[in-house]
Amino acid sequence: RRMALFAGQLGTDYASIYRIHCGPDCLYFAPSGVPVVVDNSHFTHEASRLFSGEIDHPLLRRTVN
Repeated sequence: RRMALFAGQLGTDYASIYRIHCGPDCLYFAPSGVPVVVDNSHFTHEASRLFSGEIDHPLLRRTVN
């Protein structure tokens, strides 16, 4: 919450990985059964692939020329 407030004060966007990872329940294993967290605070490669599609921001979109 503090990071979101701080980002708002700066006039920048904020994406909460916590909300993506833990809304409504925290996900500790991907559908494939592979763990998504290493030490309760760092994501695995599988988690990055799983959660990256949940963040929508114009700067993260690829354009086709």
